[in-house]
Amino acid sequence: MKIDLKVISSLEKAYKPAGKQVFKELTQISGLKGETVSFQLCHCLDYDRMLWGKLTFRCDDPVISKAVRIRQVNPVPVIRTGAPAGEENYLETESCVLPDLLTEVSVDGFPMVPHINGSLWVDADIPKEAAPGRYELTFTASCEHKENSAEETVKINLDVIDAILPELDISHTEWFYGDCIADYYGVDFGSEEFFKISREFIRTAVKRNINTNLVPLLTPALDTAVGLERTTAQLVDIEKSGDDYSFSFAGLRRWIEMCLEEGVRFFEMSHLFTQWGCKAAPKIVATVNGKKQRIFGWDTPSDSREYADFLRRFLPALRKELIELKVYDRTFFHISDEPRKDNRENYKMANALVREILPDAVFLDALSDLEFYREGLIDIPACGTNKIAPFIEGKVERLWAYYCCTQTTKSSNRFIAMPSARNRVLGQQLFKYHIKGFLHWGYDFYNCMYSYHHIDPYRTVDAEGGVPGGDPFLVYPGKDGRPDESIRLMVLSEAFNDYRALKLLESLSSFEEAVSFLDEGLTFSDYPMDQDYFVGLREKINRRIAELTRLSN
Repeated sequence: MKIDLKVISSLEKAYKPAGKQVFKELTQISGLKGETVSFQLCHCLDYDRMLWGKLTFRCDDPVISKAVRIRQVNPVPVIRTGAPAGEENYLETESCVLPDLLTEVSVDGFPMVPHINGSLWVDADIPKEAAPGRYELTFTASCEHKENSAEETVKINLDVIDAILPELDISHTEWFYGDCIADYYGVDFGSEEFFKISREFIRTAVKRNINTNLVPLLTPALDTAVGLERTTAQLVDIEKSGDDYSFSFAGLRRWIEMCLEEGVRFFEMSHLFTQWGCKAAPKIVATVNGKKQRIFGWDTPSDSREYADFLRRFLPALRKELIELKVYDRTFFHISDEPRKDNRENYKMANALVREILPDAVFLDALSDLEFYREGLIDIPACGTNKIAPFIEGKVERLWAYYCCTQTTKSSNRFIAMPSARNRVLGQQLFKYHIKGFLHWGYDFYNCMYSYHHIDPYRTVDAEGGVPGGDPFLVYPGKDGRPDESIRLMVLSEAFNDYRALKLLESLSSFEEAVSFLDEGLTFSDYPMDQDYFVGLREKINRRIAELTRLSN
């Protein structure tokens, strides 16, 4: 019996039989104060049966010792990988099982499957008060069966740089779905338990560099089949009496205050018109004659006079509330997601209506047609990374980027079947091209495609084949209302930490020097895929930050 134990990069995915994956061992890694530094312990058992492994960890420094967290990396089934014909930068192209889910290590230990690579995920949450210097981390894996036993020890040096990682200075939103929280956990939207669970999910998001929240103001007019209703997720209580409306914003106020307490900096109001054409009003529920009922929805055309009258009453009241909460100046409003040429007139009409009511609001929508921006229909375009070049060339001032299910070829993305390097490169791209925000549609979407029904995200990671595996969510709905994180979330957070480190370097030196560390040919469609580049890049940036910090002191 023998254990093969190695320290490997966070960008590896260990899942193949022994001998079919070659890993470069890490002996040292560095990080800034306030940064989460991640790596993995790859293990492979040379034995004829599955055994439960035990792991012990030691670091002589108590501050760093308390900062280390170890989790088990678990495989998930990926039916739709997203790999198009001819695209090479995927780990697998056909249905498979791949590592993604991170869970706490059981008291029984962690499973060691004979002759198959597996891994444990290690995070070092470096405290801001940590003393700079080098710390030795020692890990020992062991297992036994009858008269046989095995043990293996590995070490890695963690260098703590004497500089604090600055706060993220751009917006990062991963759309939050309150209805999916309520549906999965079987709680009422807006209940005490709902707020308790939502706080946990938001806390995790903020910890991982997600600083913007899509507020469930109204039930999301997103990813829902025409004529279908999603579970009501509406923070505003509305009462309708004849042609008059009254509004209670108590739920919204509680939500915003909760987000602020957890560190959210920016807010998005849910879309005011439906997705894919801006053809109808979103689902809106009100109390009418003492009973709650839907008053707007798919049967309400976007040019409805009744809906326009509602918005003229609702939006000024909402604006007043957001001003009182002191967040109006960091709030984005959405008209309709991904407008296109064939529905431009609908979008222009809806846009004109809402701008008339809220002339000082900031409007943000995902779109890929530069003409919408040139016509002044949108203040902040969030453009797909595969179509962003004209926006960059056009010097759009407040340009955001997004990727989703359609950015499958060459683009950076975070599908489970992709190598993690395609996830990690995003931070460098955002920095190089001065992108002001990043948007993705799925933090916790636990429905099938078009929301016909709910799914079990531990068994279905692709909305039942509607999108590539890993596109609909970054966190799994864990026990006790706490999310289980994914490899993809951790690597995405690393990408934004790269951005933050580059911004620190820029502040200590210049943008020109900071960007010179990046691959010369890096664009949104062309970038390095070698994980050594990413590991080496951060080491170089960290060393330069350390040098400049010493000089400034």
